[in-house]
Amino acid sequence: MSDGDDLIAIDPVDWPKLLVLLEVFFGVGERDGLPEAAAWLTCNGIGWSWATPAPRLSRPHDRPSVRRGRLGHQDEVSA
Repeated sequence: MSDGDDLIAIDPVDWPKLLVLLEVFFGVGERDGLPEAAAWLTCNGIGWSWATPAPRLSRPHDRPSVRRGRLGHQDEVSA
């Protein structure tokens, strides 16, 4: 997997178990890297799989940009 695109999908039934250990899981990932974090999930009985990021959609160029004014109103800005 390439840097920046590494994703792990957690099995939905295992989310409650992971939630109570989330801080530990993130610590392993930050300290030891993604492969060790994935191994930690397996060792703790949490189902997971490698996930592929969704493709990025390009923004149409013919649509005007929208920005918020000071009072929260939308102002159209030409491209």
